[in-house]
Parts: sequence; structure tokens; C-alpha cells
Amino acid sequence: MHLISFIGTFATLIAWIITFNHWLLLYLPISSYIGYLGHVCFKEGGARNKDLISPMTTVYLVLIFYYIVIGKYKSMIQEVELKLDTNTVK
Repeated sequence: MHLISFIGTFATLIAWIITFNHWLLLYLPISSYIGYLGHVCFKEGGARNKDLISPMTTVYLVLIFYYIVIGKYKSMIQEVELKLDTNTVK
């Protein structure tokens, strides 16, 4: 769901830059809801309603996909899970 949202957001922005058709920008909030829907359907993470309107959500998605592309995302998740396990034990 995040991948669909990510691709849709950037494809929309590129199409808007090329055409300056402002109607295309209506897809941007829909794209955010598609990403949020992934959290609702698959019960992953803990997406909050305020994340739907936060521009930082897009920044974090770009970082996530960057780490996936360079192959470091899985190791980062394991490090975070280890830290969480260590903090809950204490």
C-alpha cells in the first residue's frame, strides 16, 4: 500500500509539473489515504490520523524506500526491534 501511495504521489507531482493541471493535485490526499489504509488493513505500525496531513510522512516514506533500495532497511528494522526489546526488559 505504501508503494502504491509513494508511486502515485510522485507520479502525480511529475504530471502536475509537466501539465500544470491543478486537478491532478486532488490525487495527493487520496494517495495519503491509500498508505494509511495499509496500516488499517494489515494492522502494522501505529499510523495516527495526524500523519495523514503531515508533510513529514512523505519525507519518511522517501527515506524508507531509499533504505530499501540500498538494502539497509531490514537491518535497520532489526536494530530498532533489538532496542525496543532491550528497553522493555529493563
